[in-house]
Parts: sequence; structure tokens; C-alpha cells
Amino acid sequence: MLIIPEIETVVILPPRTGTGSLYRAVLDAYPLAFMPYRHMEADGVPFGYDRWRRIGVLRHPVSRLFSLFNYLQTFGDDHQAHGHMENYYRSRKESVIGKLFQQWVLTNEMPFSVHVDDRGVIRPLFMQNHMMAENKKSQYYYLRPDLGVEIVPYTKDGSAISRELEIEVGHTNNVTGSGGNPGYTDALQDHLEMFHGWDIEECAQRGIGLG
Repeated sequence: MLIIPEIETVVILPPRTGTGSLYRAVLDAYPLAFMPYRHMEADGVPFGYDRWRRIGVLRHPVSRLFSLFNYLQTFGDDHQAHGHMENYYRSRKESVIGKLFQQWVLTNEMPFSVHVDDRGVIRPLFMQNHMMAENKKSQYYYLRPDLGVEIVPYTKDGSAISRELEIEVGHTNNVTGSGGNPGYTDALQDHLEMFHGWDIEECAQRGIGLG
């Protein structure tokens, strides 16, 4: 979640929708911008800021989950984490090691973002209102169009959100570690329709494809 006082706008960012690249570009253009939570849902916008314009980035659910699955393969490898953060990175990485994409989607029970570490310490940056495993968490929980959030399609070049915020994002590089093709099976399709039905329908209506 990015709060941008200069333009009175809040940006809702589900995991794997270009958070890092967007944050850097926003800070370049709007130095007062800040991130109170990394992946908070729209119903968690801090009091007062909820009166501002809210924008949410929507990505095709298969692309988003496949990106997360591949990202977790090397999760934490570029961090020198210690203590509870080391455990956090290791456990998320182990949740995908040795599994095919479909296996992970169908069986994973581990949330990606958690605000309480293994020592019981609260980490506010990772706070969420709906702590669920991403393979079962529709982006509806994040974007909440019923609360007036404007939905912007995810694009690899960042063009859609760039236009909305009047900034230059550039390529998001949001497929870190990705490769291959997720593939489709009846079991995977059934899972997607059960847990991500809103995402699929919304993407179809907005012309958002895999990517």
C-alpha cells in the first residue's frame, strides 16, 4: 500500500503486482509518499486516508500465482536475514521446493505475508486484515471495488499505473525467477474458479490476459 499525499491517492498492491518498481518510481516523483503496509487490503487503509482516491492493480490470477511460485524458489537468497526473518524466508522457500506449480496451488496452506513472526513479534509493515494463503486469496480481498477502489490492469512495462499516477515506472521486472509455462489441468481450473472466480471474470471483462 502506497500513500501519496501530493496527489491524495492510495495505491493498493497485491503481492506480485510490481510493488518494488512502483515504489521507487513514486518516491522519485512524490518524495512525501510512504508505505505503511506492504500488501494491506483496501479495507485496511488508515483512517483519514480512506477519503482519498484509491487505485488498485489487478493481475491475471494465473500469472500472479505463477510469478509468486517462481519468486519463492529463491526467496531470501538476496537477503542477509537473521533470526526470525531467516525462519520466515526459509519456510516460504521450503513451501515450493520440490513441487510443481499445480501441486503448490492445490495444496499450499502457508500465507505469504504474515505480521507475527515465529517469536510472536509484530511486524507492522506486513500487516493484513485477511491473512490467507495467496493460492486461495482472490484479489477481490485486496482491491474491493465495492469500497470505491479504481482498478488498473497490471502491465509488465508499468504503463497503466504510470498514466494514473503521472509517473514513469518502466519495466517492473515482476517475474523474478519465473520460467516455463504454468500449464492448465482440470484440477487447476476448478481451483481457480472456486477461489479466484472474481479475478478471472474481472480480467476477462477488462481484457487482462496472461502476463
